[in-house]
Amino acid sequence: MSIVTLALLLLAEVLVAIILIGVSIEICSYGWKKSNGIKYSCLLLSLLLGTASILGLFAAPAYFFIQLTEKGL
Repeated sequence: MSIVTLALLLLAEVLVAIILIGVSIEICSYGWKKSNGIKYSCLLLSLLLGTASILGLFAAPAYFFIQLTEKGL
């Protein structure tokens, strides 16, 4: 992969993570107004999405720099 492709992949992964964090917040705010069963289900889904997106924010730059060091750039 070229450096431009890696940079675009990094940008796309970061944008997806930011969108997932926003969706996670929306799910949480929707579920907060509902009954307890739905509230806790929405909070769990929100927590899972938020965790996945945070891990994606850490993994994307790590993958980018690993690829750079393997190429010797």
